[in-house]
Amino acid sequence: MGNFKEMLKEEKTCDLYGRQVESYISRLYSEGLDINDYKNIKSMIHELVELESLIYKKYIVMKKAIMTNKNYINTEEYDSIEWEMNRSNLDKIESLLEDYNALLFLLKNNIIPNSLNNFLPQECSITHLVYTNNENNNPIKLYATDSFLFRCQFHNDRRPSLSVSEGVGLGNCFGCKIGFKTISYLTKYEKLNYKEAVCLLALVYMIDIGNNQLFSENDDLVKKYRNALLQDEFKELLLKAIDRTNTKEETYIKKRALLKFKHDLLTIERVENKEWIKFDKDRKVVKRIILKPEDDFKNYN
Repeated sequence: MGNFKEMLKEEKTCDLYGRQVESYISRLYSEGLDINDYKNIKSMIHELVELESLIYKKYIVMKKAIMTNKNYINTEEYDSIEWEMNRSNLDKIESLLEDYNALLFLLKNNIIPNSLNNFLPQECSITHLVYTNNENNNPIKLYATDSFLFRCQFHNDRRPSLSVSEGVGLGNCFGCKIGFKTISYLTKYEKLNYKEAVCLLALVYMIDIGNNQLFSENDDLVKKYRNALLQDEFKELLLKAIDRTNTKEETYIKKRALLKFKHDLLTIERVENKEWIKFDKDRKVVKRIILKPEDDFKNYN
């Protein structure tokens, strides 16, 4: 997370928002926080997350339109406004994404204690989950700066139309319009409830979240996703994505994508080495402590 903080500091367009939010955080702490403050801030973060997802959907729709040489597109599934397809508007949307991400980062990491909702998407790969269920070795296309195009797994898709962004952990189909994030992908595709999806992710990625008795290492679902994570083909996909992203112009989305791709490779290496990390919900800042197989989890403090 340290690298991400440094990256945000380098973004000049985020400076004003950063200073304002930092000042807001300091004032809240000096005045004291109660449970209602936390509830209000959590509600604010939820609204910001939803708005950031909407902005990102507009961004990838516009990006696709430019790549196919369309001059405009009607985004009536989100609103009735027609967006002109040009580089200037694309830059404006990226600037919005940058600002919202900076705000969310500051709020989540300085006000709200870490939760599994925040922690798991950082440690897991939404691309890996979709890759696991890519039937018949359907071609996977590199798309935009931080995304892949798959054949959609939720409708009869004749050509790739499911955009999966590793940078923001968001999937969106241009065909059937389905959208999902890391946890909701499993609830929709595997028909799991929220708790089952969380426990499955934790076991696949070897994250100790305490009492996790819903799955075991021998369950077919765990084996399916764990084996796909460790496939050489998936590593090669990430390496190709890094090489391709490095050729793109310097943008905030590029920096964020590269950080996530590289983190995914480190996660694969950690799982290959059978090393666990522990999520401690009682600590404000999660310490990613590597636990070897021989370590006694019960004695961890």
